[in-house]
Amino acid sequence: MTMNVVFLLPGNAERCRALAQEWATVDDLRSFGAGILSRVHLKSVETNLQSVRWPSTLRPDMAGYAEYMLRVFKPQGDGYVLAELENTPDVAKLLGTPALKQQLLAWLGEPANFQAVDEGIARLPDEFLVRRATSVALHGTHRLANMPFTQLFTEAELANLPYDSGRTVRSPHGLLRRLNDLSCIGCHQGRTVAGFHFLGVDRPETDAGNAIAVSASPHFVRDQPRRRAYVEAVAAGASPIAARPLSVRADQGEGGFGSHCGLGDPSFAAWTCDPGLTCEPLTGDTTVSRTGICLPTTALSGSACRTARIVHDRDPHRDRLIQVMSLSCSAGSVCEIPDVGFPGGMCARSDCGRLQAGEACGSIAILQGFNACLAARRPFAQCLQNNVRPAVLKGCDANEPCRDDYICARIAGHSAAERPDGACIPPYFLFQLRVDGHPAP
Repeated sequence: MTMNVVFLLPGNAERCRALAQEWATVDDLRSFGAGILSRVHLKSVETNLQSVRWPSTLRPDMAGYAEYMLRVFKPQGDGYVLAELENTPDVAKLLGTPALKQQLLAWLGEPANFQAVDEGIARLPDEFLVRRATSVALHGTHRLANMPFTQLFTEAELANLPYDSGRTVRSPHGLLRRLNDLSCIGCHQGRTVAGFHFLGVDRPETDAGNAIAVSASPHFVRDQPRRRAYVEAVAAGASPIAARPLSVRADQGEGGFGSHCGLGDPSFAAWTCDPGLTCEPLTGDTTVSRTGICLPTTALSGSACRTARIVHDRDPHRDRLIQVMSLSCSAGSVCEIPDVGFPGGMCARSDCGRLQAGEACGSIAILQGFNACLAARRPFAQCLQNNVRPAVLKGCDANEPCRDDYICARIAGHSAAERPDGACIPPYFLFQLRVDGHPAP
């Protein structure tokens, strides 16, 4: 579970500028944060709770399943009340009230509102919004449960909007992707790690075989230059650029391994891959894939080795993958399949003596032996040490993120005080992220 506490700074532009100037020069963030509390008002407390997790043994096609309860609480009197989720429509109410749905469609058609959506800064009126929502994983950006606007509108209903004026939204499908991404449930599955944008920093002494190397999601990391530029512009008294990219593809540093890329839709024409990489539609819907993932032309460790199409259902428990096909791994590598917890499959090999560029020597847990060891109430560290196998994996750090549904884990020989090099593995191969009824370490 993560909590986000949101504050508002009352006053005018000069107060904002003064605060930005302080922020730009601060050395001690803790004392700065403590000092600012007397000058701000509490706006809301936002929570993201993973309420359900099924392992791959129960959902072998998708390498597992998880649900996240998203809520926003606003202060009222001496307590808090449940509040609307920003830009997250109440799908059931809108579908059951055609006139209200038409009002939302008309709102989207207003030139100023369309521009705000295009720039990623729109705020939908409260009458359209829901107060409770659930996002789901894995394959999060491809799950209908995380696409509230796709549940509301067909592309035909959105055909007559001013796409020629759009900066990022250039098609009805692009509009739906932007709207879904602006919702809480869409954003919480856009380049996140296990449904979260910040998992927390592990202690330096945490065992290297069971520690997070990069605590933030690729979206969080890649969005920092834009946020920094915004604060610097405010501090300088200039007009900051308010437009925001989609959470799945930042404006800078994209095109490498794991980046989202375009497959022909005009809204994603600029989403290209770096030389040596190709755009692969790993998970598409049953009609056409509009975006894919940048992967090496010649498979390396960490490359995906399964593609599929997803059949959507109103009940996400019934989503299923069809037309599953295999991609080749390099010589000497094997495909670690979704059935044992690897979303989209993952190429890996056991020979750590001949690493190629972009690879790292890590380890893969032997789950059955590890669970049996814990069930016997042996020490956690002992169970971990005795139930892993060496593996050549995709190397990672903050500048070289993993692909969707993988986490950058610390590897032996690196501590948190060093450059946080790591290896890409499924999140729940870090046992601290599993809540499965194991006895305490």
